[in-house]
This record gives sequence, C-alpha cells and structure tokens, in this order.
Amino acid sequence: MSNHRQSPLERRRRKRNMKIMNNRRGMTGLETAIILVAFVITAAAFAFIVLNMDFLTAEKAQSVISSGMTEASSPILMDSGLIAQFENATGPNPRSASSS
Repeated sequence: MSNHRQSPLERRRRKRNMKIMNNRRGMTGLETAIILVAFVITAAAFAFIVLNMDFLTAEKAQSVISSGMTEASSPILMDSGLIAQFENATGPNPRSASSS
C-alpha cells in the first residue's frame, strides 16, 4: 500500500475486486469437486469394464479346458481301416511270464 489516503472510488474498486476474488476461490473449489466426481465415476466405469472382461475371460477359459478334457478322454476314431502286425523280437513279454 502507498502512504497516501485512498479515494472512495479506489476503496470501492478494491472492495469489488476482493469480492470477485473470494467468489472466484469458491468457484475454483466447486470446479475441483466436479472434476473429482467425474474422475471417480470414470474410474468406477473402467473398473467395471475390466472386471467384467476378467469374468468373461475366466468363463471362456473354463469352457475351453472342459471341452479339451472331453476331447482328450474320448476314444480314438479311425477314418479308414488300419492293419498292423507286431512281433516281439526280444522274447516273451516279462509281464506275461511273471503272471503265469
């Protein structure tokens, strides 16, 4: 502040500027709260999407594992006839000899 006295016009201007500054601080706080709420809502929506995709992926993996186990435990299907002849070149089967 300067050492000279302020005129009434200057005091009114200063008072009006202080009101504007005080109102501006209030609006800044309100704007900050609105932005904070928007971030919270966005984060909640993003978390919901991520969790939903996780559950969908886990369900799909379970169905793939189940179908794989079903297919692995099913009998072998042959498209055409197969003829095979096996000869034991090493002698009698040791298991068959011990079981007699």
